[in-house]
Amino acid sequence: MSVGTETVTLDAPAYINSEDYTMLPVRAISEAFGATVTWDDASRTVTVLSGQRIISMTIGSKTMYINGTPVAMNTAAEITNDRTFIPVRDLANSLGISAIDWNEASATVTLN
Repeated sequence: MSVGTETVTLDAPAYINSEDYTMLPVRAISEAFGATVTWDDASRTVTVLSGQRIISMTIGSKTMYINGTPVAMNTAAEITNDRTFIPVRDLANSLGISAIDWNEASATVTLN
């Protein structure tokens, strides 16, 4: 993955789920954009602190919370290879990234 001029190695590869959503690993992407990520094993909840945003999502739920406000996701958060994944658009929007571009030829997603 490239972030600006830096190359960041993902600890788990992106994939397309059974509902045809491109799924990204929450921790790797969030941390690449300067956020802090925590995991609560008891509730199976991921919390992302990004600037003034507190984002939380629970495995199996299609709802994330941004500063306590519920926001519907395209598909539920899921665990694959011991990592939490959510759809690219939902993750980008939660981090305040509005420019999401898809290049069909290279199968590349660009977040700006």
